[in-house]
Amino acid sequence: MGTGKTAFIQSTFAMAFAAGLAFSLHAGSDYYVDANGGDDAWDGSTAEIPTAEQLLLDPVPGPRKTLAGAMAIPGLTSGDTVHAAPGVYNEGGMENSFGSNRVIVANGVLLVGDQGAAVTTIEGKISTAAGNSNGCASDSMRAVCLDGTAVLKGFTVTKGRTNKPYPGGKDTNSSGGGIRGGLAVDCVISNNVAYHRGNTMTGGCLLRCYIGSDPAGNSWSCYSGVSMIDCVHDTSRTAYSYCYAYNTTFVRGYNYDNDTKSTAHNCLFLSGNGKALLYNCISTSAIGSATDKDGKCQFGVAKSKISYDATTYRPLPGSLAVDAGNDAYYAVATNGWTGTKKWWQTFITGKDYAGGEGCARRRGASIDVGAGEVDPSLRMLTIDDAQTALVVTGAEKGNTILNYGETNTFTLARNYSTAKLLAGVRVNGEFFSFTGDDADRTYEYTYGYGYPVTNFVVEADAR
Repeated sequence: MGTGKTAFIQSTFAMAFAAGLAFSLHAGSDYYVDANGGDDAWDGSTAEIPTAEQLLLDPVPGPRKTLAGAMAIPGLTSGDTVHAAPGVYNEGGMENSFGSNRVIVANGVLLVGDQGAAVTTIEGKISTAAGNSNGCASDSMRAVCLDGTAVLKGFTVTKGRTNKPYPGGKDTNSSGGGIRGGLAVDCVISNNVAYHRGNTMTGGCLLRCYIGSDPAGNSWSCYSGVSMIDCVHDTSRTAYSYCYAYNTTFVRGYNYDNDTKSTAHNCLFLSGNGKALLYNCISTSAIGSATDKDGKCQFGVAKSKISYDATTYRPLPGSLAVDAGNDAYYAVATNGWTGTKKWWQTFITGKDYAGGEGCARRRGASIDVGAGEVDPSLRMLTIDDAQTALVVTGAEKGNTILNYGETNTFTLARNYSTAKLLAGVRVNGEFFSFTGDDADRTYEYTYGYGYPVTNFVVEADAR
């Protein structure tokens, strides 16, 4: 994934959903790990590198070096937080019944990259041994295993490979190449492979995560009980078998599910739907084998009608995704069907995929469809000329102008098409004539903040 997509990944819903959505960091002790300057012989009690005098102490205060070393800190327990300094964590390893892992985050522990996924990476291990399957072999290594209610936040997770043959003789033990179990928040997960299923994750929850490309081959992207909330799914591998997506944008790939066991609510599909059960979704594809469960889905929508920012995945003003979501569906994602929160739902802050301060998950009349929420500070003019005969200074046909001032001057040039003479343009329902001569006309359009998007529509008279 390009740096443009990782740079912004840092980390309220409207008043109706504000209760119970506060982000809750663990209230226990804090420990530290630093891949570049740490040492597993140090006690992990501080992020500071010890001085010469402190090196004489027992224990030596300072960050651990490896994630496995951090998880071995005496007294580390549920409710504690391990803070990872920027760097690439690709040393050490841990074993469990699911095979080899770069790190197993203990039950109830939060492992956080304090400066975010753009600068903090966990790498598994890709095998080069003879007979490996897309890097999966007896010496390969999953990137992260999250035990119980463990949480991973603010990392790039990559190069994870499960073991081959199946650990313990069970195929399901070779699921989840990138992450297995738990909750991942604000992470970038790409280039992972599972020998069985679930390149990205199996059996957990992804919140505000970017799911990037995985090598062709063994597996689906997400498998068996994975929930995706406010995520971007941008891989050619499909999610499969009891996956649940809420306000997620599916950019490309093998669609979503293929056995009618997965659901999608308020999701945006830019490349196919699969056989999933869809609720209030928007798709560029025909319905195909998908099921419109609530009768509110839109299929076969032109991509030009659902334009979005390619970095934040927020819809642009005028997109059909704006205010098109069902708030009740998102409330289910945050509170559960019965109103009883699951443990990981306390981490849902009511922010969209891109996050950031002041970025509420709902900013308009309703929540937006897809991973992002429209930025109300953007203002846009769309130039729409089916006759291909309108020239507008600063914007060609089909393009948009963003962030123009309160008053802008656009030159609308009269031109000829095959058998028509353009007589003028229509702006917000009001027709402006070119008055029968060949001269260009200047129309000064003052755009008041908060008004609807304007479409310039060409009017044509018989020649």
